[in-house]
Amino acid sequence: MNAVTRKSERRRSLSFMNVLLCLLVVFIHVSSHPVSNLRRESLAYAAVFIPWRFSAFAVPGFIFLGGLRTFLNPPDRSGWGAFYRGRARRVLLPYVIWSAVYYTYFLLHGYESFSLSRFITGLISGTLFGPFYFIVVIVQFYLLTPLWKQVTERISPKVAIPIALLLTPLFYVNFPKLLRAIEPSWRFLHTDRLFLTYLAYFAAGCYAGARFDAFVSLLRRYRRAVAAAFALFGALDVGLGWCVSTGRLVFPQLEYVHYLYCLSAVAFFMAVFVSLEHRLPNLRLVRAVDNVSFSIYLSHGLLIYIINEWMVRLGVRRIGTQYLLRTVFVYAGTIALCVGFRAVTRRFCIGKRERAHR
Repeated sequence: MNAVTRKSERRRSLSFMNVLLCLLVVFIHVSSHPVSNLRRESLAYAAVFIPWRFSAFAVPGFIFLGGLRTFLNPPDRSGWGAFYRGRARRVLLPYVIWSAVYYTYFLLHGYESFSLSRFITGLISGTLFGPFYFIVVIVQFYLLTPLWKQVTERISPKVAIPIALLLTPLFYVNFPKLLRAIEPSWRFLHTDRLFLTYLAYFAAGCYAGARFDAFVSLLRRYRRAVAAAFALFGALDVGLGWCVSTGRLVFPQLEYVHYLYCLSAVAFFMAVFVSLEHRLPNLRLVRAVDNVSFSIYLSHGLLIYIINEWMVRLGVRRIGTQYLLRTVFVYAGTIALCVGFRAVTRRFCIGKRERAHR
């Protein structure tokens, strides 16, 4: 196998992982309404809750993949200026544009009153639209990329990753308690928007990208243990989560179980895709969705708002019918719009370049 073929297959396994995470994020959000409104004791609730809870590793997976793809090639190979300009163009600019789109929609529908300070603070904190917290987190990691480069070059993963694994739950579970212990009046409600909450995932991704071949070998060597951990923690997290959500159990340590599940789920699906990398089909649709996954992440929430509004106007009241219509509309609409828009803009740019060289 030549180097070009191997690199292509490597990218293909990452593309499949990215597409899976993208589809799961959309599923989480189209499912939030039935999870919130179905009767907790009903079979329908369990049928939605189980795959919804199962999908919860999607954002941690994106954080991991962000670290991996950042370090798959040296991030400063073209200079740090080029690195940050690229992140600003591909991440920050679309985020600002879509934040303005959502804010305009909220203003037009009376969900918000215009306030420039509210828009700016919401933009910085990722609170204009709930799922945008991910962008705020990943931008923090990108800003610190020179630090992560030093860490991956100077500290063994056998030292750095265990430390990150321990620090992550200690921070995101206990940080608010620590603040109140220092000063009882201090309240911080946005721990999920601080990079330390996801440190283990990004750190593991950085080392996986910087040492990709060793990472793949490690996953293949321990794939059975990874699969067993995924099955065990998946069953515990979904089962305990369902019991807690239905009031059958009080379990304060659920966040720790959920953390272990997310870690094992990311490792498991990475193991699946890298193990199958020689057999993964080179599907155009997978490549297309992979290329627009960030656009899908940014835009799918708007389509959820639109379909919810339409269903209210049309008098669609059954939760099951709403769920089906919402799922079909959001998946089909978001993917079609994002893939189509990218194809049109690429064709326009190619045509413009060709005309410039005539």
